[in-house]
Amino acid sequence: MDLGGRLLVSCQFLLIAFLLYTTSWVDISWPALLLFCAAVLLACWSFWVMRPGTFNIRPVLKDGAQLVTTGPYVYARNPMYSSVLLAASGSLVINCSGWRGVAFVLLAGILFVKIIIEEEKLAAQFVDYAVYRDSTGRFIPSLRANAKINILIKKGKE
Repeated sequence: MDLGGRLLVSCQFLLIAFLLYTTSWVDISWPALLLFCAAVLLACWSFWVMRPGTFNIRPVLKDGAQLVTTGPYVYARNPMYSSVLLAASGSLVINCSGWRGVAFVLLAGILFVKIIIEEEKLAAQFVDYAVYRDSTGRFIPSLRANAKINILIKKGKE
C-alpha cells in the first residue's frame, strides 16, 4: 500500500482546492488569465503526449510504464507539475495573501517531494533516465541543457 503517496496527493489536492476556493474570480486580470491559459495548454499537451494508462497522480510507476521524452518532456521532466504551479501562480496574481502564499509554497514543496520519489523510481527502472535528467530541467527548461544543445549544433556546423 502506498500510504505516503496517497497522503502527498491528498495534501496536494487540498491545497489546490484552497487556492481555487479563496481566489476572487471577479478580480481576474490579463496576467492571471495568461497564466491560467498557459497552464491549461501545458497540461493538455502533457496529457496528450503521455501514453494512455501510464499516467498516475501518485508517485508510483504503473506496470508497463515507459519513459516519455517527447513533447513538453523534451524541455522539462515534469510539465504536469509545472502546469499546476502556473495555475496556482495565476490564482496568486488575482489576490495574494499570507495564507495563500503559504499554500502555494506548501504545494510547490509537495510537488518537489513527489518528484524526488518519482525520479528515484524512474532511475531504478530506466537506464537512460540519468542522461535525460541531466539534460532537462525539473519544472522549466534547463539553461544547461540549452547550452549542451547549442554546443552540439555548433559542432555539427563545423
